[in-house]
Amino acid sequence: MQDISAVCAQLGVTSRTLRFYEQKGIIQSTKGETSRRQYSPQQIEQINWVLTLRTLGVPIAEIQALQQQKKSLFEVISDQKTQLQAVIFQKMREIDRLETALFQLENGESIDKNKENESDISALRQERMQIAKTCTDAFVSGNLASCYPFFSQKLQDYLPKNVFERVRRDTLASAGAFVRQTQTRWDEKLDNVLYIHLAYQKTGILLKYIFLETQISGFWIYYENETGRF
Repeated sequence: MQDISAVCAQLGVTSRTLRFYEQKGIIQSTKGETSRRQYSPQQIEQINWVLTLRTLGVPIAEIQALQQQKKSLFEVISDQKTQLQAVIFQKMREIDRLETALFQLENGESIDKNKENESDISALRQERMQIAKTCTDAFVSGNLASCYPFFSQKLQDYLPKNVFERVRRDTLASAGAFVRQTQTRWDEKLDNVLYIHLAYQKTGILLKYIFLETQISGFWIYYENETGRF
């Protein structure tokens, strides 16, 4: 066991910070005979985990949620990176639209706010397809956190991360190893519905995405065989 002063010197943090984090429930200490806080090697490792995430800008509320998932530091940082990349992708698309609008204004053209032309529709489909690909890759790899920046708030409330992880685990429990993605297709009647077919060793998996603009508002998982889904 190490005294709080020794831990503060080792980690370069103040005792006030450690007390604050303990109040928030994201670290723990052990009271010694003198009532001063002491820390075991495991508790010090947890403090270092928290300090690293705070250095990377992860909010305390999110750290509290991450602790319940019991992920390694590598997994947490990887998830944070993927989520940030997804946000950057969306922002870059927004910048492209703004640049197009500025170009049109500079050249005396009007910006049609109501009517989508064929190129707009094509661009929207491409963006939706890229989003679905990102989420499909996340489903296959198990890095599900990268999906959530694309999920609508209603879908996030309906399908929390822990539920999503359990559904994926249960679905793939008897599917065998992933083989390949076999097909991507749009619904014949609904232009906001996209299907992605996946082949596993023992069965097929169909992922169904429903989009509202560039957000996923609906997500379904089906088993498939040669005759269709079931």
